[in-house]
Amino acid sequence: FEITPNFGCDSALVSFIDSSYGVATYTWNFGNGNTSSSANPTPQLFDTLGNYLISLVATDSAGFGCSSVTSRAVTVLQAPSDSIYGDTTVCVGQNANLFYGGVDTVNTSFIWNFDGGTVVSGAFWGPFVVNWATPGVKKVTLSVTDVVTGCTSVPDTFEVTVIGTPVTSFSVAPSACIGQNIQVIFTGTAGPTATFNWSFVGATVVSGSGFGPYIINYAAAGPYSITLDIVDGNCPPATPTTHPIAVSITPTATFTLPAISCQNQSNLITYTGTASGAAMYTWNFGGGTVTSGTGQGPYVVEYPNVGTFFVTLTVTENGCTSATFTDSIVVNSAPSASFNLNTNLICGSDSVIVAFTGSAGAGAVYNWNFGTANVLSGTGSGPYTLSFPNAGWNIVSLDITENGCTSLTYADSVNAGFQPIANAGIDQTYCTLDSVQIGEAPTIGYNYTWSPASGLSNSNTSNPWVNVLNIGVTDTVIPFILTVDSLLCSDSDTVEITISPNQLTKIIASSGACLLGNNFTFINGQPQIIGATYNWDFGPNATPGSSTVINPSPITFNTVGTQTVILNASANGCPSVSDTFLLEIYPMPVTDFISDKIEGCPPLLVQFTDASVTDTGSTYDWSFGGITSNMQNPAISFTQPGILDVSLIVTTSFGCRDTMIKNSFIDVWVKPTASILAEPPNTNIFFPNIDFTNTSVNGTTCFYDFGDGFTSTACNVSHTYADTGTYYVTFITTNNLGCPDTVIQKINVDPFYTFYAPNAFTPNSDLVNDLWVWQGSNINEFEMRVFNRWGQLVYETDNFFGFWNGRWQNEGDLVQDGVYVYEVLLREGTGRQRAFGGYVFVLK
Repeated sequence: FEITPNFGCDSALVSFIDSSYGVATYTWNFGNGNTSSSANPTPQLFDTLGNYLISLVATDSAGFGCSSVTSRAVTVLQAPSDSIYGDTTVCVGQNANLFYGGVDTVNTSFIWNFDGGTVVSGAFWGPFVVNWATPGVKKVTLSVTDVVTGCTSVPDTFEVTVIGTPVTSFSVAPSACIGQNIQVIFTGTAGPTATFNWSFVGATVVSGSGFGPYIINYAAAGPYSITLDIVDGNCPPATPTTHPIAVSITPTATFTLPAISCQNQSNLITYTGTASGAAMYTWNFGGGTVTSGTGQGPYVVEYPNVGTFFVTLTVTENGCTSATFTDSIVVNSAPSASFNLNTNLICGSDSVIVAFTGSAGAGAVYNWNFGTANVLSGTGSGPYTLSFPNAGWNIVSLDITENGCTSLTYADSVNAGFQPIANAGIDQTYCTLDSVQIGEAPTIGYNYTWSPASGLSNSNTSNPWVNVLNIGVTDTVIPFILTVDSLLCSDSDTVEITISPNQLTKIIASSGACLLGNNFTFINGQPQIIGATYNWDFGPNATPGSSTVINPSPITFNTVGTQTVILNASANGCPSVSDTFLLEIYPMPVTDFISDKIEGCPPLLVQFTDASVTDTGSTYDWSFGGITSNMQNPAISFTQPGILDVSLIVTTSFGCRDTMIKNSFIDVWVKPTASILAEPPNTNIFFPNIDFTNTSVNGTTCFYDFGDGFTSTACNVSHTYADTGTYYVTFITTNNLGCPDTVIQKINVDPFYTFYAPNAFTPNSDLVNDLWVWQGSNINEFEMRVFNRWGQLVYETDNFFGFWNGRWQNEGDLVQDGVYVYEVLLREGTGRQRAFGGYVFVLK
């Protein structure tokens, strides 16, 4: 069995791999008080310092009761100790003394990390003198390794607090009011041992200590200042910080206003407090409407509703706000003067009815003003019936007086006008691309409105031009309605206009085609009028050159370039309409190509060059007998022999294409297949001769490079290597066309190992043949076990240069005389593993 690992530092977690065979039962003894009967037991933890002997007793599976014992040793070594002590707090740039607190200094290596510090003095286990250029908590670490055992301690960490120069900054409001609490907050930096020296001259400290925060206030107005200084041990002194603070007087918010008022009456409100005009004034007039006044005032305010209303004011100046001041005003009801007119527009002798809609008591006085109107009926609050002899706007107004309050004056107006006569003109017919005029000459003072407005030159003139586009195939009849008004009065008339459609043209066709095989169909994309005539002109390069059908086809063009197509169409005796269409005939490419070679040995690299006549932006499709490319000038490597056709298709940016095929254009010659037989391919230095046989196909010449500086041109050859090693033989063969092929053969010449062990020795302390010593050569790894006749392990070693002195494990009592079995497991210099056994006689 094998164990991994066979040693540890402070502890070892060991795994076991069974390699026994023919075993029925397993009896493990781990030397730490634990046992197991599993073939591959779970890993064991050895956490006590010392040496442990692990043994396995395996009993055969044939039932004969035979057993075998194998042992392995595990060693648990002590890891070195590490600890750090020294200064825990220093200033920036100040030296700190650090010491190693362990006891291991012999055969020991030390790895220190000072977290960016500068080492002034110290080496190995110290002591060290270190300083730091920046403040903060610095983590110093130490790892200790025993260079003999390879055991390394668990890294120890030691913290040093580096204190920088204190920063005395703090925040405080720049202004305050008398008696107002002010918060002072420290915003700088300082160490935990720092002393804070605050100066609050003239202030009362409500709360706060140390670095704060503080709550302070001032009992009197004026300019004050707050200063902070910080002292932190022996560290460099801080620069004091001072902030000014202005303490102001709180303003008052008194004012005067009338005690009693009427609805909608103007009321003067005047400020009488102590603040200046620059202060901020927050007024609330309790539902009143401000008609004038800003800031401090005075204000003129009206109240539209009846009741008691409260006016409040708050004043803020220099950051100080007054107590809110409140006063009240009683508003009595006022009559409401309003009325309705059954119309505001009349013509000629029409009458108007005026109906009172306001509110007033029985004792109210109504003050009507009807201007130049004739009162046909009505008294008091009305209703009234009026007529207006004068054309134009006539004003009617009313105000009411009641309980000493006068209503607002309410007014409305009546517009009296003349009756006009409308004339839209006679009915007319015209072609869609023409126009006609309708209506009559204008009358001064009249307003003209046509409906619909679409298609008219001006829908608000008396005689506009009609220009309506009829894109259909039948006549369109549109009635136009003229409305004439003279401000108040109006009249209407209608005229019918018939629009006959023109045969419209819109050529639809492909925008272009390649010269070879072009074929066009032309379509008039406009609706067709029954009886319309068509005249197509395709130009001098077309076949046919003209046509009279609505959608002619097929039309072909025989010249590259831009072609002009014209269509004229007419119907209903209306003027003809034309459309012009431009199309493009694209040139055809002329495909051709060349190559830098047309034959050769594989791999044959051929550079193909496009020699085509085509436009910029063309695409290329190459075919090389199974290989394709879309590059313009591809380089192709042909690896298989044969005669190949090459084709190229060139497609222009307009989609026009041409093909060139060159049959049997490329000839790729057959090359030989290199092959050799090395016998033997693996040997040792005692038999260094190798026979090489040429087994190539189609090869006519041979060349060997044996990898040791020697070569040969013979096809079948023997070669002797002078030293051990791995050699790579390069063999090159060529055919009658000069095509080569290469193969590489690996040859191993191994060193030869030997092993010899005597078959007897006499451990009787007579200094003659007292030790059993073995010998050998070219052995890299070695294990030996010696068993007595009962299968007990009496000696084992992995030291090839060791010996057995005839005692149990070379330390206990001498073994009994007799025959002992040994087994050897070794790995020779070639890496090959060998296992064998033998007998040795012990005779005292």
